[in-house]
Amino acid sequence: MNFESLVGHINQVQDVLQAQAAHAVNLSLTARNWLTSIEPIPNCSFLVPLQFGG
Repeated sequence: MNFESLVGHINQVQDVLQAQAAHAVNLSLTARNWLTSIEPIPNCSFLVPLQFGG
């Protein structure tokens, strides 16, 4: 294996691992968003700031 080939393999590994990490983060954030979403409840004003980041 020459140096250029080694660099190419390292780049491939980097690309695959970066894509897998991005996918894992996406799954985690999606799960968090689903679990922390709050449906609006009429006459329940204390939840509004939580729901809309205020």
